[in-house]
Amino acid sequence: MGLMTLSKKQFFLISVTLLFGVGALIVAVSDRAIYAWYAERVWGSPYQNELGFLTGWLREPGGRPTCWGITGVAKGGLFEKAGVREGDVPWRFKNSGKSDFVTLHYHGTSGAIVGFYSFLERSRGLGPVEFTVCPTCVPCGGDSERRVEVEVPAT
Repeated sequence: MGLMTLSKKQFFLISVTLLFGVGALIVAVSDRAIYAWYAERVWGSPYQNELGFLTGWLREPGGRPTCWGITGVAKGGLFEKAGVREGDVPWRFKNSGKSDFVTLHYHGTSGAIVGFYSFLERSRGLGPVEFTVCPTCVPCGGDSERRVEVEVPAT
């Protein structure tokens, strides 16, 4: 079998396709928004079902999305029993056995989505874990944040 030769036009089309195709793939894989979508919709779906909550973009009274947080809490679910409310924004997490809270530095953003579901993943089967929520999209502290405790069941 001999070598295949390409015309200049064929070579150009293949090169451009590979260049843009590989570039688009790199952007898609590395983009935080795509990873956040995956974390919430695919990776986070079992946690939402087990613990009884929904997450998404919270909206101002005018309807404009402002930040990411808890958009729904199932009646009788583990999150409701823990005191999580619709509109709460996860803020800080306390891993089991640790004394300090870890602040979610991307409060209410795509990074918060990944951080929140990572926290739930690390907490699975460790017994009750504690995290704080804010009633607003503005990073909070002191009296405005509430501590809640929930147990993420082992699989």
